[in-house]
Amino acid sequence: MMLEPSHHGGKLPYTLTPNLLDTTLLHTREPLVYGDGTAYNVPNGVPALNATYRTHFFTGRSDNFTPAQTSTYPLDARFDPESIRVSRDGASVFISDEYGPYIYRFDRRTGERIGVVRVPASFAVTTLAPTGDDEISKNTSGRVANKGMEGLAISPDGDTLYGVMQSPLIQDGGTNGGYTHILRIDLRSGKSTQFAYPLTNIGTSSKPKYPTISDIVAVNDHTLLLDERDGKGLSDNSSAAFKRVYKVDLSGTQDVSQTSGEAGIAPY
Repeated sequence: MMLEPSHHGGKLPYTLTPNLLDTTLLHTREPLVYGDGTAYNVPNGVPALNATYRTHFFTGRSDNFTPAQTSTYPLDARFDPESIRVSRDGASVFISDEYGPYIYRFDRRTGERIGVVRVPASFAVTTLAPTGDDEISKNTSGRVANKGMEGLAISPDGDTLYGVMQSPLIQDGGTNGGYTHILRIDLRSGKSTQFAYPLTNIGTSSKPKYPTISDIVAVNDHTLLLDERDGKGLSDNSSAAFKRVYKVDLSGTQDVSQTSGEAGIAPY
């Protein structure tokens, strides 16, 4: 991978040139749920590689789920990876996802799933759909479609994971809410703690507007670097209006695991 200054007049100051060295496909030995595709006039969702390798691969296809379970059901095949962090031993990686939201642990060499990190039930939606608009309209709680577990961090000592939701939960106002969730997970005990993070109002007091979060980095076991950004400045010739990185200290912060709704978590 090479990072070089862009030519004069370029849209960005630097040009990053990645080189693909290898591909590791994510899979599990447990049978996964795939959509048959008939309701959407598309082929069956089972990857052809399943038969070749006699294993079960995760896919990005949005209908690969069972409607009989909540969105955090770990045997759904649909998987939308967002952030990846290497474990302390270097032999495995943790990957966060938006569909569940999920946090899975995979063997770094083989790509096999070797662990499921539990997330709070309040993050799940109960009515699943292959399109984001349908999932949003049919649920009154849980993550907003396509705005699930966006960022993931691991403490320097490797004992603690931090996950951050891209936008507030539906019950906390969804994309109109001002507080999203940071999830702290003790990897030794599995215990989780939730914190309410106040998003920056980039609108007005009478008409609030909030950015979303892309990723986080753990400086130590209680300090994070977290970004907030608008959706502008991409290849659509729009101009970026808001991109900032904040330093967040969780020391002494109240656990909001037992509260719900923006009014309930806002004081913390």
